[in-house]
Amino acid sequence: MENKKEKMFMYVEQWLSSGLSQKKFAEKHLIVEKTLSYWNSKHLHEVRNKQINKDSLFVELPLKTSPVPKLPQLYMEFELPEGLRIKMYR
Repeated sequence: MENKKEKMFMYVEQWLSSGLSQKKFAEKHLIVEKTLSYWNSKHLHEVRNKQINKDSLFVELPLKTSPVPKLPQLYMEFELPEGLRIKMYR
């Protein structure tokens, strides 16, 4: 079965590079035009699937690691009668 697929894909690739219409190419190579059309769609589907697998839909983003900043520690806190708070950190 693979042999037939390879043979027909070869015809499709030849047709694509020939510049001929499917009808003219099929007549020249004694192939039924609908058969060439069928294998062209199979070929196109396979090429697209290979391209999708090759160019993954996901893009890897580089991860930059940096040291985690040290959070300041509360040193002193004052609460004034008006509700104002003064906090001092180290």
